[in-house]
Amino acid sequence: MVPSNFTCPGSIGLVEPTPTMPTAPSSTTTIMRSSAGTNASSSQRIHAMDYKELLERRRRGTCPALFLAPMEGLGDRRFRRAFERSIGGFDEACTEFIRVPGKVENPERMAMGLAKAYDRNELVQGTPIAAQLMGSNPEFLALVATLLCERGAPRIDLNCGCPANKVTGNGAGSTLLKAPEHLNRCANAIAAAIRDAGTGTIMTVKMRSGFDDASLLVDNLLAAQEAGAEFLTLHPRTKADGYRVRAKWEHIGVAKDVLRIPVVGNGDVISVAAAQSILAETGCDGIMIGRGAVQDPFLFHRCRCALGDGNPAVFAREAEDICRFVQCFAEEIQGMAQEHRGRRRSCSTSARLNEGKMNSLKQVCKYLFTQNPAMQAGLSPLLRTCPHSCTFEVFLERVLEEIRTRWTPGGLQTDVQVDHFSYKH
Repeated sequence: MVPSNFTCPGSIGLVEPTPTMPTAPSSTTTIMRSSAGTNASSSQRIHAMDYKELLERRRRGTCPALFLAPMEGLGDRRFRRAFERSIGGFDEACTEFIRVPGKVENPERMAMGLAKAYDRNELVQGTPIAAQLMGSNPEFLALVATLLCERGAPRIDLNCGCPANKVTGNGAGSTLLKAPEHLNRCANAIAAAIRDAGTGTIMTVKMRSGFDDASLLVDNLLAAQEAGAEFLTLHPRTKADGYRVRAKWEHIGVAKDVLRIPVVGNGDVISVAAAQSILAETGCDGIMIGRGAVQDPFLFHRCRCALGDGNPAVFAREAEDICRFVQCFAEEIQGMAQEHRGRRRSCSTSARLNEGKMNSLKQVCKYLFTQNPAMQAGLSPLLRTCPHSCTFEVFLERVLEEIRTRWTPGGLQTDVQVDHFSYKH
């Protein structure tokens, strides 16, 4: 729907993964495949995602496709695994971007090293996980894409949206939006590599509305489609906007008008009301949620209940299940820290690890504790906790007690947008 005025301008006890959360309605088929050089044994499960069926759900009157957004620096492997095993509710997740350099002496070795980081069985409940690539060298993007196909990635997404200066300074991320023809070359290289691999993987693109402004929006949309994108996710802010302004959902409506392929809407979906509004205002085929799912981990389930196929029983013990999510996240933090400590042992390393673990949990708390005014009031003391004043386990218990005391069932009760880069309200 193009608006009339639009112009394109220590140790933690393990938490058993109890089946309290129903799994999301699945559009996957589990198949068996053996691939040389993959990260799995010869009889490893691979989830073949039926994206066409998934993105037709809304047209059939059921809950539209719900995607967990890739979030660099926040939604990493630890977060994804903890979220899926504790609460979940999303149809598919995606890795944070895999940075493909523009220049390297040994491209094959580089590609192998990057692809090894992808694990198709990362999510323990079996939710499919896509891989996102970021770069500006078509040849190198294609090399990594080929290996990701061999490792069972159901979808490879080209990042055309990251606004971080350290990324755009190297010609990647949202910088691709300055030159639609080069965006097309990069996306086409990935699509060609996928076709040659013959694994059933699909290529998609996630982009912002533009770099400085939206003047090239339609050109970039068409460049992605012509390169072979099976669907496109639009975050309707420019690089210059960062996260400082509200998402311009009318740009998603533009994408729906000009494209033949499905469009997934993304940006400022922090509540059921926002999910309903983005669908109504744009006609998008699916929704991708990032920060909103950290602010309210039940958001995917709330959307399912409001939009057609949810189970209200999942909300019976909200505070307890939010605590379980935080405990699962703490376990993932601990597991990664133990791996690091196994490589380097010293008192100073132990202190740094304790500080790193606490900072990781504080980062999630900055989102989670926007749920209601009482939780916001409890956030500052947690953030001021000095890593040298207590252990990670003690800090974790303080966080859990705040949630038990202050969490209010029913979803986000404030209209707070958290800046993904500065983490300021």
